[in-house]
Amino acid sequence: MFKRLVLGAAAVAATLINCTTGGLISPGDEGRLVWKYVTGGYVASRPWVEDGRLYVGGDDTYVYCLDAGSGQEIWKYRTGGRVRSSPALAGGRLYVGGYDNYLHCVNAADGKRLWRYETGGWVFSSPAVGGGRVYFGGVDGHLYALKADTGELAWRYQTGGQVWSSPCLAQGKVYVGCRDGKVYCLRAENGELLWASDAGGEIWYSGPVVAEGRLFVGDGAGNVNCFEAASGALRWRYRTGGMVDSTPYIEDGTVYVGSWDGTVYALKADTSRASGELVWEREFGKPVVSSPAGDDGRLFVGCHDFNLYYLRASSGEVVWRYKTGHQIESSPAVAGGRVYVGSYDDAVYCLNVLGE
Repeated sequence: MFKRLVLGAAAVAATLINCTTGGLISPGDEGRLVWKYVTGGYVASRPWVEDGRLYVGGDDTYVYCLDAGSGQEIWKYRTGGRVRSSPALAGGRLYVGGYDNYLHCVNAADGKRLWRYETGGWVFSSPAVGGGRVYFGGVDGHLYALKADTGELAWRYQTGGQVWSSPCLAQGKVYVGCRDGKVYCLRAENGELLWASDAGGEIWYSGPVVAEGRLFVGDGAGNVNCFEAASGALRWRYRTGGMVDSTPYIEDGTVYVGSWDGTVYALKADTSRASGELVWEREFGKPVVSSPAGDDGRLFVGCHDFNLYYLRASSGEVVWRYKTGHQIESSPAVAGGRVYVGSYDDAVYCLNVLGE
């Protein structure tokens, strides 16, 4: 069988490095690992943690439900292809896309399928749920809205390219990026197009995020774009040194995002500079595809150098890093003083945030 659970840190303590000293970590930090669950394939999906359970997809075709405290498997659900979409939980139902071209809906309690909806291509996009609908993009170029309880199609909108990006719901509107280089804003109720604006390049995996009336998204030409959420007017565009597949994270007026140039950037969300305004940058030397996640002034992000980093959100200072067995493209989830993340070493990790 594929599953394997490792408790404690003895097996991995030798891989932990203290970034500030360059030496081995102190003995007290060897307890960073709470548990590690090994699946049968890469884990690029972002975990969803709620009510003591963790849900995550894997390249081995399974969606897993684990006990968030212990890492013990509760159930697993098999799809027909890789699962890189990140699950969304709402009303006791779990929604997730797959490389089998389906959007799946399963009972969160026991992992039994409730329904599935077939599209015309892979579903990499992670679903957004609200107002009794589930919204997601397809590689077939459509943005879909399904009835959340039955899976019946409410509407679909044909974009000008593949949709790998994950949609964002805000104030009765749904926003999504597309490989045709546009950001689309549609009325969530009926799919009416409200506006479509050009980013600085095609949008692959970066998902739009709306905060304080503005929309932020990365693009394949290396830009972080800021638009007016109401009109689609461009406010500013900041150029990094590589593709931006990371989805921005916004906190306290700052935009945090990773780039293929190996750097995490902190940018001012509200600036009059058309080229954007840098607050700080932290270079790791390997691509940062993972999307940052934050909690109370703490910032967590994975990297292709195998590490999950904990940074101070105010300065970018590295507090600690934890080395997994392969590159990290999964985006971390933070809950209850713990951080959860997947890795290309086929594992899901639960790490203790405290004791920093």
